[in-house]
Amino acid sequence: MSYRKIEHAMILGLVGVIMALGLPRLSQASLMVAPGFDLFQTTSGTQFMGVQFVGVPLGTFNFPGIGVRNTGTTDTIIQRLSAASVPGPPTQTAAPIPIEIVALQLVSVTAFDPPRSVAARPLLRNPTSGPRPSLR
Repeated sequence: MSYRKIEHAMILGLVGVIMALGLPRLSQASLMVAPGFDLFQTTSGTQFMGVQFVGVPLGTFNFPGIGVRNTGTTDTIIQRLSAASVPGPPTQTAAPIPIEIVALQLVSVTAFDPPRSVAARPLLRNPTSGPRPSLR
């Protein structure tokens, strides 16, 4: 075999390897999301019953089984209590899963008096977080 043919074969092989590595591949996301935590930052303009609220960063949070971690600007933490899965292609809707709000720290932009029906409701709390807060 001549030097020219060897050179030509090596160049074709190199081009083939480059094309094989450079071609886009179909990536597939997992159809299952394990139980865990989702951290959120409240966006500006958030309102409840016509009152504007802003998020107050938690700073840190004691994640069960993980320990205390820095949460940055997170003001809301939701825990997924079971796995979320999609029954087929990603275009299908996932079945509902149980969640729990484990941290929510907001403050109103302006002072307001909540309606009596809201003020009479018990506040959300973690049953292991100590004494029950009250509205006074």
